[in-house]
Amino acid sequence: MTDAATTTSDQPVKPKSRIWGYITAGSSFIIAAIALIRIFDTSLPGCASSTANTTIQSILREKNVTGATLSDKRELSKDDSEIRCAARMSTPDGARFDMSYRVFRGTDGKTMVAAEWRRL
Repeated sequence: MTDAATTTSDQPVKPKSRIWGYITAGSSFIIAAIALIRIFDTSLPGCASSTANTTIQSILREKNVTGATLSDKRELSKDDSEIRCAARMSTPDGARFDMSYRVFRGTDGKTMVAAEWRRL
């Protein structure tokens, strides 16, 4: 017959510091709040946002306009469903264009950008 070995210690077990519990709870709350804000954020990006700029550059590439730069980006009007913007576009060959574009939500909820331009 074998006896199970048990060990005991006379030293008390130290409770974990409460500060780490508070830090963990606070961090979890902050992360959850940021995630909720991002999920429910329905605002549109502005005229000079990186999202709008990247999308406009993509539109220009699709139309075989390479190396164009945008300047003087400004908001013309804004409401809950769309933002209307204007900018000046210059191409490497020296041509200049007035560009108007709008940022809006598509039917699938994705942010969309539509642009048109005309030569000065």
